[in-house]
Amino acid sequence: MSNYPVKGDFEYKRELAHQLIKRFGVTAARQTCVENKWDEVLQAVNLVRTHS
Repeated sequence: MSNYPVKGDFEYKRELAHQLIKRFGVTAARQTCVENKWDEVLQAVNLVRTHS
């Protein structure tokens, strides 16, 4: 059984975006999302970036 939330869980993706930014910075977080085709996480990164 998986410990990961449902695929469409935006709260999880937003948290992942925050963790990526905290660890790597906004630019690297965006690049990671693009490379992994994490479109919804990228949207969350962009939202965090605009509200910062």
